[in-house]
Amino acid sequence: MHKLKATNSTTRNCEIDLFKFVFSIIIVLYHARLFGDSDLGDIIVFGKGALAVEFFFLISGFYFIPGINNFVEKNSLQDNSVSVFTEGVRYVFSRIKSIAIIGIFSLSFSLVSYTYTYIMENVFFNPIIYIFHISRCIWTVLFLDAGLPIQADINRATWYLSAMFIVMLIMYPLARKKRDFFVKYFSPLTIIFVLGVIIEKGRLTYTHSTNVLHITSGLSRAIVGILLGCIIYEISQALTKIKFPFWTKLFFTIIAYGGIFFCLIVMNYNTKAMLPISYDPLVDFSVIPVLAIVVLILASDLSLIKYVLPKKICGFLGKFSVIIFLMHLPCRGIIFYLMEDCTYIEKTKAMLILSLAVSLITMLIVFIINKISAKILDIKSQKNAN
Repeated sequence: MHKLKATNSTTRNCEIDLFKFVFSIIIVLYHARLFGDSDLGDIIVFGKGALAVEFFFLISGFYFIPGINNFVEKNSLQDNSVSVFTEGVRYVFSRIKSIAIIGIFSLSFSLVSYTYTYIMENVFFNPIIYIFHISRCIWTVLFLDAGLPIQADINRATWYLSAMFIVMLIMYPLARKKRDFFVKYFSPLTIIFVLGVIIEKGRLTYTHSTNVLHITSGLSRAIVGILLGCIIYEISQALTKIKFPFWTKLFFTIIAYGGIFFCLIVMNYNTKAMLPISYDPLVDFSVIPVLAIVVLILASDLSLIKYVLPKKICGFLGKFSVIIFLMHLPCRGIIFYLMEDCTYIEKTKAMLILSLAVSLITMLIVFIINKISAKILDIKSQKNAN
């Protein structure tokens, strides 16, 4: 087993932060597709933007192993005084805790938006029926919605976090205790098996549909993405030790951004606007290996673009992307009824602007709360010291 050691792989990567923001915007545009109708002539942008989620799963997997290492060192767990299952629960809880405030704001705003849309859709408001409808959000609160073949109408975007936490909780013991076996044997074999099951189903982005294993597509996507991210991390560790010349890095840069361009084309595929042929759903699966190569190059510092990107701005955008992801769907519900007679483009622009505004306000409030909390803790520690 690898000896656990500190790593700098958890430091922010400006290119990854930038594309986290880019792909979060693509997801917003994807969810705005309900405003339009291609049969009426609307050109739906990023009609397959749901595939952008694979990028986030790969990133989560890439930082999974170094995250475990840092968690073990920070909590002095090297002596195995705590069971590995307890460790795993504490690790996932620490991840949940890191976004708890944002999650509370997202859930609160989602309830407000859902209540508004429910009232707009039902002339006669029945509080009992309303309570039964919102009771489904309990799965969201418990971060279990990705594992169930039902969709909570409160905020469907939370399935990503749910899938990520469930997979990390399941994989933690093996990744912690048998890292070599986990990365070299378990991960690739599991990826091949789960991908085969999903491909047999024929669709990648049907989040809550179940396969022959009775596992939801969302959970299956998380398994593939996170395990592939772990493999990428191990390969990246080896690549970062090699000093590549300028021209080799230029080649890697072209490959990475060419891969991103290809994925954007797939995500923005529109039969009427691009090709006069029917779309093969199996093309969706090509995004997974292509994005894996992109993440490997960017995370291994093999791209030259990082030298011209402003780190602080990219770091801000990376953090901002999480909030956009959690806040944009409630905005869609509000825009849908406030601008009922507007065009697809008008509604999409309004949804994007409202999502950015709400996310900025949320980020500011979270920043203030964290500052106040840090100040209170500092005062308490000073009192205890005296």
